[in-house]
Amino acid sequence: MFIKEACCGSFMEAINAESLGANRIELCSNLDLGGLSPSVKEMQEALKFVNIPIFVMVRLRDGNFVYTKKEKDMMIQEIKMFKTLGIDGIVIGAINNKGEVDKDFIKEVIKVARPLNVTFHKAIDEVKDYNKGIETLIDLGVDRVLTSGKKEKIEDAIGFLRTVKRNYAEDIKFVGAGKITADNLENIHNKLQFEEYHGKLIVGYLG
Repeated sequence: MFIKEACCGSFMEAINAESLGANRIELCSNLDLGGLSPSVKEMQEALKFVNIPIFVMVRLRDGNFVYTKKEKDMMIQEIKMFKTLGIDGIVIGAINNKGEVDKDFIKEVIKVARPLNVTFHKAIDEVKDYNKGIETLIDLGVDRVLTSGKKEKIEDAIGFLRTVKRNYAEDIKFVGAGKITADNLENIHNKLQFEEYHGKLIVGYLG
């Protein structure tokens, strides 16, 4: 058995995802931009009507994952506000100018976010040294990492991700992502055997 996390751009999509068999929601806005932070209103509505865990994207803008001090401060404030609403976890990612995980910022994020779950999103696929990035996340105590193995489609990174899983899965949960749909999920799982998967179409079209 594995977890199907549906990436949803509204509370209505979240409701539909639950009805189609999703086990968890990642709530975002602007999915056309790769997913940004949702509005408070969307979160409140989702929390009112959805009965499965909800993780919330914390991302102020599209583009790269190298953030200014002001942007980082704003994301910390977002996390503090999101915590008051009763969500189950946050999804965030940041890298520095050297192409490494932004260790100091993520350390602060975890301190502020706890006891919520913390997932590092697909920014991991943009770090220069993937294994070092994973090791940094483990050292920081990040719960999960969302990854397509540095490829656009997870199906093109099966061998790479099998190795990653073998090396690190005891210390951090891997959430498979990258063009996963209700149609190809079973085949991907048969090859990867991850415990969790993520996608906009992972339980089908959400309307």
